Amino acid sequence: MQLYLKDGMEIREVQFTNEEVQNYCELLNIKYDHYVPTLMCAKLWPQFELFQSFSKKPIILKETHIKTQHQLQVDCTYEATLHKVSQKLIKNIIKYTYGLEINKDKKHCMYIKQIFIEVR
Repeated sequence: MQLYLKDGMEIREVQFTNEEVQNYCELLNIKYDHYVPTLMCAKLWPQFELFQSFSKKPIILKETHIKTQHQLQVDCTYEATLHKVSQKLIKNIIKYTYGLEINKDKKHCMYIKQIFIEVR
């Protein structure tokens, strides 16, 4: 998996195998249709070094917004870009907003924006 890291942004090549998608669908009792279920993209976040700083912090996911233009197919390689949209201190809470963009051959497939909070 290739990795490109800039300040506040990281790019990785990602892929969902047929076997892992079938297992995910079976586990959640979802009909398997050779497409990646949107919520399966949650497994991508921990793969990014940019997101690793949260691995030992007690963060809370507050909001998720998803825009899908093209469904992700199994066994295809995609370019996933995670970037920090914002970080704000509000009293004793830090609000983090991250965006995950998934593209195939420069074609926009999916965008996931998530808002996390950390209570200090």
